[in-house]
Amino acid sequence: QYMVTMKGIAAGTTTVTATYTDEAGQVYQGSGTVTVTEPVTPTSVTISPTSPVYLSTSAGQKTSETLTATVLPEGSSGYVTWSSSVPSVATVGENVKNPNEATVTAVAEGETVITATIGDVSASVTVIVSNNDFVGTPTITAADPDSYTVSVTVSPNPALSAVAPANSVSVFTWSQPDQSDMDCKVVNPLSSGSNTFTYSFPVNDTPVNTHYIDADTIKIHVYANGQTSSLISATTYSWMDAVQSLDKQVAYVTYSQNLGFNTPTVFDGEISGTQGQALGLEGIRVSSPIEGVQVVTNVHVTDIGWINGVADGTYAGTMGKNLQIQAVSMTLTGPNASNYRIQYRVHGQNYGWQDWTSQGQTAGTTGQNLALEAIQVQIVPA
Repeated sequence: QYMVTMKGIAAGTTTVTATYTDEAGQVYQGSGTVTVTEPVTPTSVTISPTSPVYLSTSAGQKTSETLTATVLPEGSSGYVTWSSSVPSVATVGENVKNPNEATVTAVAEGETVITATIGDVSASVTVIVSNNDFVGTPTITAADPDSYTVSVTVSPNPALSAVAPANSVSVFTWSQPDQSDMDCKVVNPLSSGSNTFTYSFPVNDTPVNTHYIDADTIKIHVYANGQTSSLISATTYSWMDAVQSLDKQVAYVTYSQNLGFNTPTVFDGEISGTQGQALGLEGIRVSSPIEGVQVVTNVHVTDIGWINGVADGTYAGTMGKNLQIQAVSMTLTGPNASNYRIQYRVHGQNYGWQDWTSQGQTAGTTGQNLALEAIQVQIVPA
């Protein structure tokens, strides 16, 4: 096997022929066509995210950012090179596998300009580095499990000449791991002169809470300057977090056919669901705020049978599949479970309310295709 290096001189097509003669004098030839094209001159380059990019040297804050250069026209000749005007503030490292990307990393407080160059065109972004936190970790409080309030305190560094990020903070929340920020609630930026952001999300505020109760965790991301690639701070929150902070014995919320979640969440013997509307329950989420006590839920579902051992706070059943719960049982577990009894009773299709049952006994029916429509749950001393 032999290799040669070819160099284009001018645009056009030529035929390249290779000739080989073996020891016996036999001659072998092979030919191929080579086409040389004119180079495509880049006419523009842009960088994402745009200025300013906020970074911090503080632990727990955003200390680096990936920049992406877009070159036009596509297929332009050459490679993007990156530079930092003040490397002592932030360095920039090229991606060897993709020269159009680079990572800028905070070094010390100050400002620098990151430039991407290809041919005779270039673009720049300003990077602002602080030794302090731009935004504190969001704090979340809940008046009840069906709404929550996010509070963020912004601490801009007045020594920086750029616009203080206190005037440009956006918050995104979502609950599904496959959702992007653009699919979710965007909170308006802070007003000028303010350094505290507070916003309350009621349970019916879509799309934020579309999956609030059935999701394990809600994620809250805070961004500077509205740039979805410039994450400053993040935290999480869940229905379980809200329940555990309440002075209640047991909390529960149900999901009904055609209605969805029966909000608000109810507590300690209150009714969740409907009566006389022929709307069966499809799922339930139960949790106890009592220290050392957890609720284990079992549900008997149409076409599925028993779904057993559903842990405290975890959704039990199906959702939107028109598969109703026909029976339920619950038990307590945990180091303090022996001090309490869990009691529950159900309202079923065609038969109404049953008597209270407890401690793993079955409430409802099986094999009769009669859906549960409502439920009451309470925890009492043993």
